[in-house]
This record gives sequence, C-alpha cells and structure tokens, in this order.
Amino acid sequence: MRFLFVCTANVCCSPMASALFAKAAHVYGAANALSASAGFLEGHRPVHPSVIELLDERGIDLSRKESRMLTGDVVDMADLILTMTSDHARRVVSQFPESAGDVYTLRHFSTLVTPRPRGVSTREWLDGLDQKNNRSYIGDDEIFDIPDPIGHHLKVFAELGIELEAAIDWIMGCAYPPGLRAEAS
Repeated sequence: MRFLFVCTANVCCSPMASALFAKAAHVYGAANALSASAGFLEGHRPVHPSVIELLDERGIDLSRKESRMLTGDVVDMADLILTMTSDHARRVVSQFPESAGDVYTLRHFSTLVTPRPRGVSTREWLDGLDQKNNRSYIGDDEIFDIPDPIGHHLKVFAELGIELEAAIDWIMGCAYPPGLRAEAS
C-alpha cells in the first residue's frame, strides 16, 4: 500500500508524517507499505530545522530531504492520500479529480479507519472506507485540520510529532492487524 502525505510546502508536516510512517511500517513488518510526501509549492526546499531535530531524536535522518511539488505522477502512484488540512484535500481533488476517492485529511481518516479483515485486500479495504467517507473536507470545518507549526516554538512541533505518531500507529494497526502483518497485499 502506497501512502502520500500532503501539506502546503512539504517542509514540515508531510515529510514528518511520511518519515514516521516509514518507521512504523518497519516496526509493523509491513514491507509493502510505502510512503511519500509532497506539497503545493515549488520543490527543492530543505525540511524545517525543527522537524530535522525532532526526527533525529527518533533515529530518523531527514537532513538531506528536499521538498517535492505535488504532480499527477505523484498522485497516480498513491493508494491513499492523507492531507494535513481540509483545504489541502480540496486542492488535491480540484487539481486531480480522479483521486477523490482516495483523499482524506489525516485526522478524518483516522476516525474512519477500522481494522482490515483477513482475506480483504488493501484496495478492497480502502474502497470500503471510501463508502463511509462523507467528504467532510468539502466544508470549512477545521476540526479535521492539523495546524501548521511553522513560526511556532519547538514545543508545537513536538506536539505535532506526537499527534502524527498516534494517528499513524492507529492507521498502521488497522491496515496491518496482527494476523495480516506478514501477508503481502
């Protein structure tokens, strides 16, 4: 399963989420779980220093990572697109309408997701979740938005890291429950 995390500039939230996801995939033994990140601004920018510092504490090195702009090729490779805000989700769907069934805010998806049953492929599982998705990001409800920590103290970045880890751990536990972790999907 290929996850794509999207934020505005791809220098803070989405690279942090993607890196934490990759670490969780390793812990869960989900060799087929891949992640990437992208943003709406021109690429080739360094990751924010606070993100590098916080991830370094978790044994993750993003010091050489550069931002990447969201393109059709990047979207086409993703099975699931998780954005940081409702505005990001709307922008993804506006630019890439064919992706609508695979786009959620990270917070919204973590409220919908349930453990994948044995014998159900990840695509079938995602399609079932899509049927429950009421496209909450279409409105202006900020309850599903993860605030951008740029311009704030390191403490705000640390809180973001905790929230992302918890959401990703829940999603990974549902996508790869104990009886299915060794199975390829």
